Amino acid sequence: MSPSAKSVGSMEIREGKEKVVAAAAAAMEDVDDLEAPSTPESILLSSVSVSTSSTGSDRTSRALITPSLKFLWESYRTSLETLKNNSRLEMIYQSVAQKAFTFCLVNGRKTEFRRLCETLRVHLANVGKYYAQNSMKGEREQGGHHQINLGDPETLQRHLDTRFAQLNVSVELELWQEAFRSIEESWV
Repeated sequence: MSPSAKSVGSMEIREGKEKVVAAAAAAMEDVDDLEAPSTPESILLSSVSVSTSSTGSDRTSRALITPSLKFLWESYRTSLETLKNNSRLEMIYQSVAQKAFTFCLVNGRKTEFRRLCETLRVHLANVGKYYAQNSMKGEREQGGHHQINLGDPETLQRHLDTRFAQLNVSVELELWQEAFRSIEESWV
């Protein structure tokens, strides 16, 4: 993902959050009497929507922020899928993975973080499996294939740095099972 695409997605999210705050402030100005009883419509609407934002209207928040969050998440996921098997793109892959961790942490996206961790686990398992298969056949780096070599110290260091970042985000999000898996898999 290019820096400009990242900044556009982040900028849209910030703008959406600012609009939610402004809409909540405008809604609060429309309230004449704070002690007035709630209308049946407002009670029904409050029971239907689940609070996702401490700043104001849930529906406004969903309408303004959710599309940007979805776009950004799909961008990270697609980038990781595209970069997963090429040693020449490995540094970019690790960078995107760490930015995706930051995205999950900043936006409190626990479900997406779990999915991200599972995706990274599958990618790592596939790297190990295909490297072992091709090294037995003697096909390493034939025909333009640039497979990731986990035996390379620099590659292993980048992998461990990413796992350490994953562990830190797991702890910040209080996802203890993911933290345990991150530690366990780093040493296997």
